[in-house]
Amino acid sequence: MGGDDPRREPAHAPDATGGRRLQDRRSRNCSDDEEVLARALRRALIGAMPSCRALGFSVGDLDVNACRLRKLSIGLAESMQVAIKPAKPFAFGRDAATGTPLFGLPGNPVAALVSYELLARPALRLMSGRRELDRPRIAAIATEEIARRRDGKLHIVRVIAAYGPSGRVTVAPVVGQSSHMLSAMARSNALAFLPDGDGLAAGDEVLISVIGDLRFGVKEAQA
Repeated sequence: MGGDDPRREPAHAPDATGGRRLQDRRSRNCSDDEEVLARALRRALIGAMPSCRALGFSVGDLDVNACRLRKLSIGLAESMQVAIKPAKPFAFGRDAATGTPLFGLPGNPVAALVSYELLARPALRLMSGRRELDRPRIAAIATEEIARRRDGKLHIVRVIAAYGPSGRVTVAPVVGQSSHMLSAMARSNALAFLPDGDGLAAGDEVLISVIGDLRFGVKEAQA
């Protein structure tokens, strides 16, 4: 996945040079083999402009994507564990041959999308000369309890945000918060940031990132 957000924005966006553009280019799936991955990445990087490549990264020194990224970058790569849930594994590098930035996103689909929204997308917008790097962020009111446990991480909860009777934006969590449940991500229109702690009670205020259109009086249906 390269360029700006292919879900809700144009596939092409002018960058800081005024004439060059970021483009969304997609590659075929490939097996979990370092040499197969190397060939696929090389094909994807031919003629590529500054952009990103979404790779299925995991935590561990033996991950083939991390190994290949380090070899492509020749010392210009960093893999890390970000204290957020989902989207803990993340990597960034720069192809030594072409200079193309490479973003390593987690393998689970929801984790990949959250990682893209919070880390890769702002960087791509900065590269393309945009001034507003993040999605709109506003304070909202939880309509129900949103529980979590203490683990030292910032939890990113997929929610439905809507205007309440008072005009304030309210949020309710979607059903299915596991990092493999793409349907819940598709139903959400905002991400709620829950700091480390015991979660939220109904009526508590929470910071959200709006990733879709706000609704009016809509609440997530219970499973």
